[in-house]
Amino acid sequence: VTIGALSLGLGVDYAVHFTTRLEEEAEHNPFGKVEEWVSKSTATTGRAMAGAALTTAGGFAVLNLSALLPLRLFGQAFVVAIILALLSSLIILPALYAPFLKRTAAKAQQESY
Repeated sequence: VTIGALSLGLGVDYAVHFTTRLEEEAEHNPFGKVEEWVSKSTATTGRAMAGAALTTAGGFAVLNLSALLPLRLFGQAFVVAIILALLSSLIILPALYAPFLKRTAAKAQQESY
């Protein structure tokens, strides 16, 4: 239970950052396509998220040097959880969030008139 709650707490940050960036792209370019918004968001925020995830996973990977088996398993579980959170934020989130992005872009179009 503890690992699940902590993994969720660590992983939700990636989704929040990427969602915010996707919304910014949709608002700044309301006539663009979802693919453009996702590619620009991935090129900017996605790169920063990958760096943050790798350093965080590296910090937990150090626990593999411990002599205590539970501590090693704890570190391994978090490395996997962080990598999965990053991948799901970069791959699954844009696919699920696309309809909402189109609504955000439509609102931005209406406000610009």
